[in-house]
Amino acid sequence: MAVAIAVILGLISAAIIMYPIASRWGVAPRASTGATEAPDAQAIFNKISDLDADFERGTTPEDVYTELRETYVKELEACGISDHVVPQALVMDEATLGDEIERQIAEMRKVPQQSAATRKALVCSKCGAPHEPNDKFCPHCGTRLTDDGSN
Repeated sequence: MAVAIAVILGLISAAIIMYPIASRWGVAPRASTGATEAPDAQAIFNKISDLDADFERGTTPEDVYTELRETYVKELEACGISDHVVPQALVMDEATLGDEIERQIAEMRKVPQQSAATRKALVCSKCGAPHEPNDKFCPHCGTRLTDDGSN
């Protein structure tokens, strides 16, 4: 009886461990809905892109890669699309891309500007070490700072 329970638990454990691996390779059992769904070209392009990336990283064996890629290419051809055509949704024209890059650079360069008085107030008058506005003592020499940030 104990052997039967051990065998059943072993099979269940193996199934739980193997399911994520098998589903990553696309060989996991899938529930059938009975209805045939129209393939989504964008989803197929995404699958091909993910598969190519996995193969380049070495996480997908060559035989599995070849088989799955052929399957996805056939699905694309069924949609009337070649796998060498980049979907229009993924194409960003050069001007738009340049504007987006410039906008992101401008955001990164935004640094709050401090006035000269504020910068002077954040330096200990005894040792000249910088400190935070709410510090009570200089972090370098230990001199007590007044409420206005100086000593």
